[in-house]
Amino acid sequence: MRPFLLALLVSVAAIPACKARQPGAQVRDTGDEAPAPSGDLGAQLSDLATGMEADLSTYTAGVFVPRDTAAALDDNKPRARTKDELDALRKAAADAAAEYKLAQAETDKLDAERVAALARLRDKLTRTNAALAQIDAADTERYSQGLDDVQKVLDEMREANKINTSVKCPTNYVAVAGDKFFGTKDFCVMKYEAKKDASNKAISAATGTFYGETALTVTQAKALCSAIGPGYALINNPEWMTLATNIAQVPGNWSGGKVGSGAVNTGNTGPSNPNKPIAAGPDNQPCINTGASCDERTWVASRRTHKLSNGQVIWDLAGNPYEFVDYVNGRNRITGTNVDLNAITNAPDMLISVVRPTHNTHPFWNDTWGKAQGMGSYNSYSNIEISPYPLRGGSFGNGFGEGSVGIFGMAMHIEATETSSAAVRCVFHPQ
Repeated sequence: MRPFLLALLVSVAAIPACKARQPGAQVRDTGDEAPAPSGDLGAQLSDLATGMEADLSTYTAGVFVPRDTAAALDDNKPRARTKDELDALRKAAADAAAEYKLAQAETDKLDAERVAALARLRDKLTRTNAALAQIDAADTERYSQGLDDVQKVLDEMREANKINTSVKCPTNYVAVAGDKFFGTKDFCVMKYEAKKDASNKAISAATGTFYGETALTVTQAKALCSAIGPGYALINNPEWMTLATNIAQVPGNWSGGKVGSGAVNTGNTGPSNPNKPIAAGPDNQPCINTGASCDERTWVASRRTHKLSNGQVIWDLAGNPYEFVDYVNGRNRITGTNVDLNAITNAPDMLISVVRPTHNTHPFWNDTWGKAQGMGSYNSYSNIEISPYPLRGGSFGNGFGEGSVGIFGMAMHIEATETSSAAVRCVFHPQ
């Protein structure tokens, strides 16, 4: 975890350190001991505190301090830091350790507080980038290595922040933290769209035969999931909303690398054979079978995977086939064809929050987000007499255009007895 120290030192202290340089006041690090942060930080933070001074001494000696006096006096080479700057770095280490302890404690709560804690850490990385832009060219290369270390630490923290409860998911299911607003508790959901096993049982697998290749009714889709065993069911709408809302809060799912910057990827919106869904693959090949090229760190619109806030990966929640969802609505529902999500309005028996979050329910959400941000669109039967079930996520062959595909895409089109080539995704509720 020591790289975390190095990077956070840079983020907090880089700008004031650059402003404080005085050629006549340059000194080398004396190796004086800095006070250790108080409190029991656990095994990881103890290791961080123990190695803090050694890391600081090594880094300042090998990175900040030039190898000879001539280099220190040459403005075109790295320059030594002042004693005040080194003191500021030590103080930043203690502050960073305290903040890390707070963030780690919050991860155990599995609610909005945990997401906010991670957001603060990601914001610190953004501020580090801004600080780097103000550092002289001679130091930039060395600071860049520190920035790489920051990214590694954040990746480690996301890994450590996976669901930390007694929830145990079946093979190829991923854990999803419940959302108080949608009334959901922690649950497990199929990582892949369901495939048929040899006995026609629904399994979560990357490859195999999709149920949608032979049309189903939503009633049949529900029966396939419940037949797996106790605790299994077809994903319902509150669970879909919980899952999609979680995905929308993860910076790596956005093209700009932070929430609200650019768009969320929409997955497979047009394979070589548009009448047949395509199989998934390894997580490090998220564009497989689309004709595009990417990996888990490369954003392209047709990337078929999304990450959850716990670091786990789910495939084809947007694009590929539409998916059945267990939710039915009567006559007084939201109406419209290919309506942008930022333009839908409440109906007497169907609120906007059935389709997408709002800023009032989830403060991170921007109510102007819609098709342009990869969220999808809303479609409904014009005939108000029928009571349809929704298909969600959008599809390569939906007839409404690529812009309707997205993690919140919804089409209120399927009656209970009507068949569809939609896919099936089951959930498991721990007992």
